[in-house]
Amino acid sequence: MAKVGYEIAKNINAGLTLDLHENWPAYLRMATHVKSLLGRFLSNNNQWIKYEKSFCEKADNIIVVVDEAKVRLINIGIDPEKIKVVSNTINLNNIDSLNTIPDNDYFTLFYAGGITKHRGLQFIIPALNKVKLKDKKLRFWVLGTGNYIDNLKQLAREIGVEENIEFFGWKPFNEMMKYLGKSDVCIIPHTKSDHTDTTIPHKLFQYMYFNKPIIASNCDPIERIIEETKCGLVYTHDSENDFADKLKILAENNKVNTTGKKAVADKYNWEKDSETLISIYK
Repeated sequence: MAKVGYEIAKNINAGLTLDLHENWPAYLRMATHVKSLLGRFLSNNNQWIKYEKSFCEKADNIIVVVDEAKVRLINIGIDPEKIKVVSNTINLNNIDSLNTIPDNDYFTLFYAGGITKHRGLQFIIPALNKVKLKDKKLRFWVLGTGNYIDNLKQLAREIGVEENIEFFGWKPFNEMMKYLGKSDVCIIPHTKSDHTDTTIPHKLFQYMYFNKPIIASNCDPIERIIEETKCGLVYTHDSENDFADKLKILAENNKVNTTGKKAVADKYNWEKDSETLISIYK
C-alpha cells in the first residue's frame, strides 16, 4: 500500500504518511507461511527491506508504535525528525471495569492472544511443573486460537500438567474480561526477535490498567515499560526456569500491583497518543 499511497500523494500534491504498525521484514523472517520454497519466492525478505527503506525515505511522516522501532529506522538512515511514535495504547473512555475477582482456591495464570510458536507458550507449560504452592492450586487459562494449540496440548500431556491447563479457544471481548478479572497474574510470553523487540502488544496496557501483575518475556519494549512502571517481572524468553522463579515470587508475594493503572492514566493511553497522531495531519 505504500507505493499506492505514494503515487496518489504525488498526483494530488499531498504529503505521504506511512503507518508502520509492524516491523514487516522481521515478521516475515519468523512467519511459518513463508518458510516453504513458494513462500520464500513470494515474500523475499531482502526485497521487503529495500521496499520499506525506499518508501520511508519518500514519506513525509512515519508512524511507529515504540521508541525501539524509531531507533531501528534511524539505524538504516531514515531522518529521525519525520518518525513519530504513536503507541498501541488503550482508550480510557472505552474500557469497562472488571466485575469478577480471583478465586481464593486457585492461583490463576492468564494468557489471551494468538497461539503460534513465536508466542512462547511452549516455555510456560514446562514451568508449571516447577512451581509448588502451599495453599492454592496452580492453573493456567489460555484464551485464543492458532496453529500451535495441538502442540501445546501434547506437550502438557507429556509433562503431566494437562489438568492444570484449560484451553478456552476464542472468546468475545466481554467474556474474555471475566476470565481476566478472575486471574491472579497475566503473562506475555512472546519469544524475543527483531519483530517483538520493535513492537508492543495492546494487552500490556490493558493488564496494567486493571492492576494485574504481569510476567513478560524480555522483549525490549515490554521489558522497558515493565521496569519503568514496576508493574511486573521480566524473564528470559526461552527459559522455563527463569519464568518459574518469577512466578514463585509473585505467588508468594500476595501484593496487588497498584502502579500499572497510574502509569496508563498518566502516560500510556490513547488520549496522549492521539495528540501526536492529530499533530501529523494538521
